[in-house]
Amino acid sequence: MSERVRDDGAGARALRALAGALAAFALRALGASWRIESSGPPPARTPFVLVTWHRGLIVAAFAMRDRGLWVPLSLSRDGDLAEGALLRLGFAHA
Repeated sequence: MSERVRDDGAGARALRALAGALAAFALRALGASWRIESSGPPPARTPFVLVTWHRGLIVAAFAMRDRGLWVPLSLSRDGDLAEGALLRLGFAHA
């Protein structure tokens, strides 16, 4: 895990990790009922940048899961929550 801006203690970090795990589980369960269609060619095996609006982040996270893609994350409490979910969805971060 990368260095965070502030340290809230082990209890708060554990709670955010649990929230991330629950979010990832919920997204996998909910996403299993979705039918996602994409247009255009599939992503190449060469490096690429995926761009989406905020409203599309949840669907994009589900659609691009388990590919080892790298995502930028904020060094904040919100970033901790996102990190917990995205790592369990198969993403990586620097």
